[in-house]
Amino acid sequence: MLSKVSSATMALGTLAAPHLERGATQALSSLTNQSNAEASSQVEIAGEVASGTVSAVSTMCRALEISSKILARNIASNTVMIVSHKYGSDVAAVTEAAIAGPEGIGKSRVEDPNKNDTGPDQVEVDKDQGFEIVELVAGGEAVN
Repeated sequence: MLSKVSSATMALGTLAAPHLERGATQALSSLTNQSNAEASSQVEIAGEVASGTVSAVSTMCRALEISSKILARNIASNTVMIVSHKYGSDVAAVTEAAIAGPEGIGKSRVEDPNKNDTGPDQVEVDKDQGFEIVELVAGGEAVN
């Protein structure tokens, strides 16, 4: 979906840019009493600055998205390792399946950005369900 939005925005920008540049040049030259060449040069500089800013923000967003996926995978891996040490390999296997399985908590949150159930309330529900599962597998032992 993001690629479609990106393509549409790019097409709109390509279509609108010459008209915006022409209008901005005329407005700047009439407001500041500059020649069209000077105003055009200043509009071009402003366009380059805006383009660089959009590119930087895009790169930052992409880096944050990649970082969040790496962080989620590492948290999942460490959670399984801690559960394995504390409760044994059976509970660790259940935890890993709950986190990394096809419908696991980690996949639904990180892999599907369109999921709407990522708020604090849903995370609390997931945590409580996880404790209940571990408690069942651990033989009724309290886990909190």
